[in-house]
Amino acid sequence: QAAPAEPTVASGESRRMVDILARIPWGVAVSRDEKILHANRALLDTFGFTDIDDLEIAGGFQAVMGGGARDARDGAVRGRHRDGSTLDLETRLSKVDWEGTPAMLLAVRRLEPVAALNAEIATLRQVIELASDGTIVLDAAGRIATANEAAARLLGVGAGALAGRSFVSQPLAERHLKALAAGDQAAPEAGLELLFDVEGASVPVLVTGASLATGEEPGICLVLRDLRRWKTVEAEAMTARHRAEQANEKKSDFLAKMSH
Repeated sequence: QAAPAEPTVASGESRRMVDILARIPWGVAVSRDEKILHANRALLDTFGFTDIDDLEIAGGFQAVMGGGARDARDGAVRGRHRDGSTLDLETRLSKVDWEGTPAMLLAVRRLEPVAALNAEIATLRQVIELASDGTIVLDAAGRIATANEAAARLLGVGAGALAGRSFVSQPLAERHLKALAAGDQAAPEAGLELLFDVEGASVPVLVTGASLATGEEPGICLVLRDLRRWKTVEAEAMTARHRAEQANEKKSDFLAKMSH
């Protein structure tokens, strides 16, 4: 099998600059007015192309970066390989002088799987912390591994103080957790309503969850929803309905007496 063709070099380009870019471990491309003037082997290999013509035929930067070179930005971005797979990339964009005329230099490198995973975990953690419902992850022994601030507020303690604690001691809740951990389909999908003692007051909380199959040990993810507002609305609705029923009864009694 023939070796991949070397990136083409436009006539008049500085050979010294091309040699420098060839030694850089990052993928580097130089473009002007969305036309690719030069791309080193690292960049072509990153996206799976043989040469610049091959990349241009496929759609250039629009195909692999989801936009032109001018649309690129510094930081972590998503790119696309020639085979359609997604690439997690770190990019750097700068202006350079190429053959005496300003041009754009785009440098990219693939993020290591661990770095990409850490970035995704950080995003998920931020989403969980912003959630209004409490979220708790239990280990195989039913102890709290992690919890967000909303869960800590519901349990009446600081989030950092929850780690290692047993979640609940109510027999009904323990059976529910065991069913979730075992993947038992009999575990109620609608969740389980429990009363938590928070600062001397009983707080109704709806607990839903699912087993976690990832990691070396199984665990359970629980979502806690504070039902106090819903209970208040429910009580107000029942009171209003009771009053309406009483008013209807009085009206019926009045009409019955009038008819006689």
